[in-house]
Order: sequence, then C-alpha cells, then structure tokens
Amino acid sequence: MISLNSLKELFTKSWVLSMDEIKIEPLNKEEEMQIEKTASEEQETPEPVPKKFIYLVAAIVVIFILVIGFLPVKNYFFPPTGQAVTVSDLFQKNLEGYLSEDQGYMYNQYSFVLFDGLWYTEVQYENKVYQIPLHFGPRDLEGIPIKGKLNSTFDQAEVYITFNPLTSDDYLATAVSELSQNLAMIIHRKPVGACDRNETIQCQNRPIIDCTDSDKAVIYFAQEPGPEIELKGNCLILKGHDYDLIKATDRILLQWYEVMN
Repeated sequence: MISLNSLKELFTKSWVLSMDEIKIEPLNKEEEMQIEKTASEEQETPEPVPKKFIYLVAAIVVIFILVIGFLPVKNYFFPPTGQAVTVSDLFQKNLEGYLSEDQGYMYNQYSFVLFDGLWYTEVQYENKVYQIPLHFGPRDLEGIPIKGKLNSTFDQAEVYITFNPLTSDDYLATAVSELSQNLAMIIHRKPVGACDRNETIQCQNRPIIDCTDSDKAVIYFAQEPGPEIELKGNCLILKGHDYDLIKATDRILLQWYEVMN
C-alpha cells in the first residue's frame, strides 16, 4: 500500500517534470515590437472619414465665407454709385441733368421727378414750399381741355366733393383722395364728402349735393367720357373713366398751383 508521503512525492515529481517539459521561450525583440505596434494601431487608428463628409464640410465653410464676405466683396467689385434715395436728391439730379426723360424733366421751370411710382414736384403756395405727389406729370396732361368759368361762389372755405355712389370704383376713390388731400393740406379749403343722390347706405348721413346747389362750392366727379374739365359757375366738373378721371384731377391741381396754364 502506497503511503501518503509516497503519493505526495510522486505528485511533486510529476508536476516538476511537466513544467520542465513545457518550454516558454521569449520572442525576439523585433517580433515583439512588431506585435505591439500592430496592436497599438488596431486600437488607436480611427476609421477613415468618408470623402462625401469632407466635401460637405468644405462646401459649408466656403458658403459661410461667401455670405460673411459678400458685402465687402460686392462693394470692392461694384462700388456704390451714390444713387439718390430721396425726392430732394432726385430734384437736385434733375436740375443737374443726370436723370433720363422717363425719370425726370423740367416743365415751365418746375422740376418733376418719378419716385416710387408717383410724379413729384415742388410748388410754392402762400409763401410755403410743398412737395406734392401726383399720378401723372404735366406732359401726360397737356391735351386735357378746360372749358367754362367759375364764379365767386366757388371761393368758399368749404368745398363739397360729390359723385354718383352707384358708379363709384377704385379710380374714383383715388381721384377723390388725391384732390381732398391737396385741398385740405395745401390749398387750405375744407373738403366735405357728399353724394349726388341718396340711394345707398353710405350716403344716408351725407349731404346730397350736385351742381344745382348754386349757393355752395361744388366739385363733381362725373364718370363719363373724358378726360375733360368743365367750369360751371359754382361747380367744377371733372370728367373721365378709370385713369382718365385721375388725369383730370391732376390737371386741375397743376392749374391751381399755376404749373400749367
């Protein structure tokens, strides 16, 4: 029978022999360094960035630079021309002859300039100078006839502005507004809104006035063939359809300001 000490001694010798038979030899230096380098590269080297992403980032940067630098670049290659931006600037350029005929011209020593779709001129009325806007310049209005004569009844502080409410439209509203503003702000006569008949809700609380009211100063907008202006005692009649009605209005205003004869 094998004793405990004999088993112990046998196990120890077997373990020692087994360990002696296993040879763990170190790698040479070059192989060891190569393995370490490869492992390091596998752990630290990032994945390559897709080219599309690079192009996208580059494009964004370029666009940003262009946007930020657009104004300086524009001013460098296209310097400001000093173009007039006010009516007064345009008047000065017109006097110096820098405007084309469709932008400005002189008429009876009055300067007319086109600004924001309207024709402006400067007039002196009762020792004050005003810049007035009109839809048409005097060259557009020369052929409009003025017939008749007004009497002294027309020279009153209040002027009744009347028309047929059944035929009113945007052109009539524009003409009435343009005339009323000039009467109130420059000519200093009070415009009073009226109708020539009481057949609409809008006219229920307005004076009913026409040219037969001989004791009042009346301006009547007649939507009939024109443009034409008729002076009839106490009544000034402006005739026309659509833009012709506005032309008749601008024509009488320039007559009032003595720009046109």
